[in-house]
Amino acid sequence: MRKNFLTNCCRLSVALLALGCSSQGESDNPIKLSRHLTDSSIRALTQATNQATIDRVVTIEAEAGPKVFPVHITGRVSYDTKNNITVSSRVNGRLERIHIKYNFQPVQKGQLLFEIYSPELVAAQRELLLLQSAGEQNLLSSARKKLHYLGMTDAQIQGLLQNKQVAYRVPIYSPASGYIVEKNRTMPGSTITTSTASNEDPMGSMGSSPAPNTSSNAVTQSTTSPLLIRQGEYVGTGQAVFTIYKNSELLAEFAVPPAWTAKIVKGKKILFQSLEAPMQWYQGTVDLIQPTFNTGENFALARIYLKDTKLPVGQLLKGIFAVTENTGYWLPKTAVISLGTKNIVFKQERNTLRPMVVKVGVRTENEVQILSDIASWQIAKNGAYLVDSEDFIVAKKTEAMNRKRFIQTVLLSAAMPSFLWTSCSGRPSGKAGAVDITFTCPMHPQIVENHGDTCPICGMDLVPFDKSNKDKFLTLSANQQTLANIATAVIGVGSLSEYTAINGKFTVNPEQTSYISSRTAGRIEDLYVKETGISVKQGQALYRLYAEALLALQEEFLMTYKQALQFADDQRFADIFKAAKQKLLLYGQTESQLAILQKRGKVDPYITFYAPSSGTIAELLIGEGQYINEGTPVLRLESYDTMWVEADIYPRETVYIKEGQELRVIANGDSNNQWIMRVQFITPNYQNNTQIAQLRGTVINRGSKLQAGMPATIFLPKTTQNEALTVPSKAIIREGSQSHVWIASGQERFEPRLVKTGIESFGETEITAGLSPGEKIVISGAYLLYSEYVLKKGALFN
Repeated sequence: MRKNFLTNCCRLSVALLALGCSSQGESDNPIKLSRHLTDSSIRALTQATNQATIDRVVTIEAEAGPKVFPVHITGRVSYDTKNNITVSSRVNGRLERIHIKYNFQPVQKGQLLFEIYSPELVAAQRELLLLQSAGEQNLLSSARKKLHYLGMTDAQIQGLLQNKQVAYRVPIYSPASGYIVEKNRTMPGSTITTSTASNEDPMGSMGSSPAPNTSSNAVTQSTTSPLLIRQGEYVGTGQAVFTIYKNSELLAEFAVPPAWTAKIVKGKKILFQSLEAPMQWYQGTVDLIQPTFNTGENFALARIYLKDTKLPVGQLLKGIFAVTENTGYWLPKTAVISLGTKNIVFKQERNTLRPMVVKVGVRTENEVQILSDIASWQIAKNGAYLVDSEDFIVAKKTEAMNRKRFIQTVLLSAAMPSFLWTSCSGRPSGKAGAVDITFTCPMHPQIVENHGDTCPICGMDLVPFDKSNKDKFLTLSANQQTLANIATAVIGVGSLSEYTAINGKFTVNPEQTSYISSRTAGRIEDLYVKETGISVKQGQALYRLYAEALLALQEEFLMTYKQALQFADDQRFADIFKAAKQKLLLYGQTESQLAILQKRGKVDPYITFYAPSSGTIAELLIGEGQYINEGTPVLRLESYDTMWVEADIYPRETVYIKEGQELRVIANGDSNNQWIMRVQFITPNYQNNTQIAQLRGTVINRGSKLQAGMPATIFLPKTTQNEALTVPSKAIIREGSQSHVWIASGQERFEPRLVKTGIESFGETEITAGLSPGEKIVISGAYLLYSEYVLKKGALFN
């Protein structure tokens, strides 16, 4: 039988070898066996491949008639600029006090914005009071109108006439409710780098268009940063100070590719949705089509005005509108091939497919409009497969595969007799009753070998272990437990919250920042503070200024003081003295300095200026001997009693945050101390080129441990389990996809147990399966028990 078996194997090898050789010969045949030509025309066979193709493919006939299809466009939510209100200065003057501390600060109509000192306003108020005392009613009406034009309200003018007190600091109130932004800044989301939609033909394609760039406000990015304008600065007549943006009336701007600009008109209905809430649809009517393209962009803007929408400014939108085409033929996209400026289809003529140039109209997601007359044409459904370069690549790949199969066949034929001989001989593979010695790596228990060698991962020597020992427990004496620092605890049920950690940073609170500017021109004679980072107290001397401009005011003050004493019964001299004193106070003199000047009766060109509030010098902009002008910034004082915490958040995270909510914050590197942040503000719009809003809150800086610029981690609560079985996170050992803890089942007995974990928060982990309340687990030394077990018995769980 064995002889017959060998004979049959040889015959099988010869047959396989002959089959392989025949396959190799067929692959060299220049005519492909996969194609059977039925056309006997020699002329068709000898044509160039770029002029005609002979093949059997699926052909279709173009569909004619009107077609209704959707067009997808993209857009974004923007502010309606016609509702923006600019607050400008009506006079030349100095900003004595600014009550707006940061950009995007919400304000209400009638809220105080800033106070301005202007000699022009002071003179106009005095003129009004003189005309009132003179009884000139006609001129009085003109004086009232003048003050009104200079920015004073009717209530302020009426108060001036009643109290007869000139207001040296004229308050300016907000004319509307909204969000404050400096005029020289830009709304986030107003600029975005866009790219023109790539089109395969002059008519364009129907792919999603880029998001529009509302370039009317495009300058720079703006966040809740401190204001650029400083307290004490001088502003000119007509200078824009703030802009108030309203978020109650917004607009949606959609980018329409050139191919569809003729199809979308005013009054067209558009369905749209936000990227953050794709299940909620909105319907709007096109209110305006921008007549020109923005610079550098290749699309028009279709505008829809929104009212009482909850969409944030900067939110990206996806829109859709319907288009109807009544002319042309329609083919699948795969049937039309674009060759630069030409488009071709493969028309069937008998068994020959000939490329034909056609005129193409619009392209939808699945179909192409053909403007040429292709009625009754049979056209290849997948024209791209007929391109010669594609066919050549496939042929090369097939030839290589045939050669590989031939070599495999020869090798298999040569090896099969010996393989079958070994299989049928019944020869034993090893000695019966042999005992396998098993080794493992202490650091990588997944490594199990039958020989003692080194670990292929870390290089440590493999150690033997008893593979037959199935008892999964360890016994440690009391002394061993003490040396291993084994500690146990009874687990129980409690409340546990799941948190999402976001990155942020601590910043200076602008509400506690003071800017000091020079009230007059002069020379810095003495500088009493010469470095940043030092603390100053309110009333502490900062610098001494030589100012010739104040000499005339001091002389006027002394002269009017003498006149007021000489003519004590005349109220006019008292009022003139009061006005002279008020001038010096507005130029930075204190009551005590004027009292000394009044007592001494001699002018002094050297004037000392004091700190208006306590704080730390964060920026020093002057030096001794330097000449400064009126309004020149001198230094910046900051207080660190409270700090801001700012963080960028995604829209999906805003559902977990509300204004006034308290969140936990830790400073990176100091996880032992937690801070409570009260959420104060969430920006009403996204930052430039992002879909990110900004969260801000305030923390009390206990012990001045926090510094500006320190990174922070903010924890947003997501879900809360009121009855959760929790264990310390350090008690859980994670190995791959499995987690286990060690159970103290006796005084000296410890055994591992697989568990399933849930949410984890602040060093506590929820156990969803594997443990019961009241069980005692190891919370310290669990890794030592795990290592001891691996050394003695190998892998813990297979």
